[in-house]
Amino acid sequence: MISTAPSGSPIAGGIPDFAAEISEIPQSSADFRPAGPVPETLSDLLPLADSKSRKRWKRAFELLAKWKGSDVKLRELFLRSTMEGFRPFLKQTETAGKSGYLENTIQAYRKGLTYLVDLAASHGVQVEPVYKETWRKVMALATANYCLAIAEPLEACFASPADVLMDDVEDLVDKMVKTRQKRPAGARKVKFVFLAVMCECGFDLHPANSARKDDYIVPIPELPQPLQSQVERLDTWMRGGDKPEPRWSKGWRKQESKIQKKVKARRGVTTDKTIADICRMFGYLRKHDPDGDGGIDSMETLFQTPILCAYADWLEDVRHMNPGSTRNMFGGMFAALRYFPYANVDLSESTDFMAALPEYSRNDRIARKLSRMLPLSTLDKVPDLLCEERDKLIARHKKADMAESTRRRRKVPGVTTSTDVKLAKARATRLTRIAALALQDLVIDWLVTLVWRNENLIGLRLKEVVEKGTTKPANLLHIPACEVAGADQDDWVVELQKNQPQTLIWVVDFTAEETKAGRPVRAILPRPLSAKLDKFVERDSYRDILLAGNQSGYLLVNQWGNRMSAQQLEEAVEEATAIYAGRSVNPHLFRDIYSLAFLKSDEHRGDYLTLSKILWHKNHMVTIMEYAWMYDESVGVNVAAKWSEERRSGRKQLEAAFSHVQKPQNWMGAAIGWRDARRGGNR
Repeated sequence: MISTAPSGSPIAGGIPDFAAEISEIPQSSADFRPAGPVPETLSDLLPLADSKSRKRWKRAFELLAKWKGSDVKLRELFLRSTMEGFRPFLKQTETAGKSGYLENTIQAYRKGLTYLVDLAASHGVQVEPVYKETWRKVMALATANYCLAIAEPLEACFASPADVLMDDVEDLVDKMVKTRQKRPAGARKVKFVFLAVMCECGFDLHPANSARKDDYIVPIPELPQPLQSQVERLDTWMRGGDKPEPRWSKGWRKQESKIQKKVKARRGVTTDKTIADICRMFGYLRKHDPDGDGGIDSMETLFQTPILCAYADWLEDVRHMNPGSTRNMFGGMFAALRYFPYANVDLSESTDFMAALPEYSRNDRIARKLSRMLPLSTLDKVPDLLCEERDKLIARHKKADMAESTRRRRKVPGVTTSTDVKLAKARATRLTRIAALALQDLVIDWLVTLVWRNENLIGLRLKEVVEKGTTKPANLLHIPACEVAGADQDDWVVELQKNQPQTLIWVVDFTAEETKAGRPVRAILPRPLSAKLDKFVERDSYRDILLAGNQSGYLLVNQWGNRMSAQQLEEAVEEATAIYAGRSVNPHLFRDIYSLAFLKSDEHRGDYLTLSKILWHKNHMVTIMEYAWMYDESVGVNVAAKWSEERRSGRKQLEAAFSHVQKPQNWMGAAIGWRDARRGGNR
């Protein structure tokens, strides 16, 4: 019976007791389980699956029964440590004459195992994971923040979260990328979420470079005035598009010419980094100041010594930012503002401030760099492994196309079903994956051959491009060999010019504005790299698949057909090296690995001049300053010891060759050595 009392009127008899009704309401999903006994073994659980699922996961259920037996207890089967062994079992199981199932098949069968876990839970089987007491708070937060992919393996290996090191997390992330559980960007995102969870629980793992996360950057339109106008003008001024108005005072011409000599247009990456650092520092003030931005509304008020000191302390103590990165960040901002004519920033104490920043020792820098390196011989094998993987996918794609053509002949013409849509989508996915592997193959081969910078790689243009009202001509030219001029020519180029002058070869032609050293570069691409480039750009080939109908003039494009960004290039290179080399290597680290191998080789030992031309450095002194750490006193000791052994072995061989000749005697009748004999025997 429904009460007719008006809203807000008191109910006679007081508040009714709903405890009996509430106690009858199911409190969890386990209370909704069907009536019947709780299954205990796998043979008891399988008949409870519906017919559609039994048909879909039939093979997975058979392999599961073969792996653990049909009488295995469900509580034992659904333990995390047990379920992790299903993948290695599938990897070793022979099928169709091959050793191990493919990765996509393993993923599908693991979904069948997940279905059984959900089915057992719906029938009252306790399948909740039991974590260690010391890990329960971390695991609860990890579950809520979707980072169990990192938290669960670490919980299984360590007794307490306090035992986890940053290297353990990094190794686990590399393993996730190598086994293709996640792409590099997704793995890094999960890593930062897990580090935040650990920090919230009181376990700080000192996440590297976390102070440069974009969540502290305030967009330029959200900056207060006049700071917003100053930052926008600084951006334009650093790129060389804004010259200061002449100062009509005594000696202004001399002063202005002196400033213009020191101030040159910065590279785009340098400008973007400086502007982002300024916006990030303002974002720090906005988040950590109880009064918002604290009245900071201009460059003059932002760059005050107390604010700079507080920001530097926060980067060191809270974010544990690398000391070298901290010094580079502040040094870049000070260098840009020192000659900026539209803000009167007081930098009189900048020298003392930089001197007070923590030093980044040379030994720490070398140890950190060496720990991330791989042998160049290992990276040389990555393109071949990518080619093998691509050939496998091409063979699989051809087989799927043959099956699709057979199906198309049998179906009713003119009728499109949902299966046709799914097959078309699967075909497009296969082709995109094949083209992506070809792109990774080309980029890795380019890096181990020419070790270019990211900006030069993503800036390669096959045709003229118009960006922001500026026309950029092509800098990757496909021209006849007879038209090549202004570049050093190898023997095979000279032979082509004599015998086949109309053969097309690839030539790069960068202007001075496109290189970091500020010099134009014109060179002929090596023949193996040119052959790989021909296959990538030919009609209806890999690049056309990635373009998907777009008309981008750049050589390297992403899966949407647009110009590849520097971050996308890094992710592609890190993914390929993590899978096929065992460790993720970013494109710039290729330059250090290549330089180390080049200078350590016997034929190029200490050849800094040639290396500076390979790396496109401004002069050889830059190369020496950058890579002189490879040659310390220990190298000198080893070289001296090796040369001494060579001289001794050569002297012994000479004495052995003339051992049958009677040695001359001096005036006292004693035998003398050959060195004294050449001097006449008597002194």
